[in-house]
Amino acid sequence: MPQGYSLYDLHAHKHKFNVRATRLYTPKEPYPGMPDGGTGANPQTPINVNSLGLFYTDRYNSGPVGDYVGYEAGTFGARSVILLHELAHKVMPPGFIPVDVDPGASEKNTKTVIDNCAKAINAAIIAQKQ
Repeated sequence: MPQGYSLYDLHAHKHKFNVRATRLYTPKEPYPGMPDGGTGANPQTPINVNSLGLFYTDRYNSGPVGDYVGYEAGTFGARSVILLHELAHKVMPPGFIPVDVDPGASEKNTKTVIDNCAKAINAAIIAQKQ
């Protein structure tokens, strides 16, 4: 992240690549199991967040983010996992599957994010409550 910018700044204002870091979208035809977010591999493409996905609600995608940890929809934990999952598509850490088109790839990638980031996410959740 450029020095002096917050995540809000990157979302609210265009950065040097003239691309928004995140973008909210609402599917025209929502359906159960639709993606909660998405992005391109190009670092300049934004991370898209589905306004009807688990980032905000569980109206169309029932259940928590991550089958075995269970961050409830709309929580800091769920939002963190979704954004980190999409960011991982850009930086491709070891063990991350490049494209979520393979059945089960998205859940495997989410598990990878949770395995590597849950401790930090949970610490941030606790810190927010203090």
